Amino acid sequence: MEKENSGFGPVGLRVAIAVAGLLGAQAAFAQFVSVGGTIRLDNGPGAGPGGEFIVTVLSGGSGLSPSFNTFCVERNEFFSYGQTLRVDGISNGAISGGAGGPNPDPISNQTAWLYAQFRSGSLGGYDYNVPSLRTHDADALQNTIWYLENEISSIGSGLSSSEAIQANSWLAAANSAVDAGWTNTNVAVLNLWRQDSQGNFTIQAQDQLYITPIPEPETYMMLLAGLGLMGFVARRRQRGLAA
Repeated sequence: MEKENSGFGPVGLRVAIAVAGLLGAQAAFAQFVSVGGTIRLDNGPGAGPGGEFIVTVLSGGSGLSPSFNTFCVERNEFFSYGQTLRVDGISNGAISGGAGGPNPDPISNQTAWLYAQFRSGSLGGYDYNVPSLRTHDADALQNTIWYLENEISSIGSGLSSSEAIQANSWLAAANSAVDAGWTNTNVAVLNLWRQDSQGNFTIQAQDQLYITPIPEPETYMMLLAGLGLMGFVARRRQRGLAA
């Protein structure tokens, strides 16, 4: 009998497939884009100037979902729906954001927590399923983000009373999570540029929240466990064939 030295029998192959699946788990719910790629922003739920924006990746992307929803970081940046925008950078904050602040102006951990909860579908009080209610929640969440990023001076400004209550509730929840030790690991900002009259991407357009494709620590642990199991199976097979 010819000795097999690859260690990838049926069991090893199944483990390898499972481990690969772990690495692709995050990509299953998001579309990722690279610096230099292009996207399109369309109007999503929300009645105000902010609210949810729908991002469709046009080039430089990967992932299984065709689009994702996001919120803007800066209040006074403008673009037109349907424009092609280039990802000039993926950073920890808005470009030229804030009055006299750093460049980029980093987002707060509270903003990152809120967006991470929103994207995972676990933001308490956010109605993802009823369009009319989602409109109000989108406006309230955008207001909370703008307040956290010092774009507005008082939370709830311009909202209905129920929306203001929800915004204050999310602010309290975000503060509690950060006070309890939550830190940002993969919420970033897409720094977007739009085209000038010659078609060159030279005009700063938008800064939008984004989830980067960084596996969570649990994923690394499961990956290492899977690799360890593969090594164990390979050693057992080699001992059995040598006997």
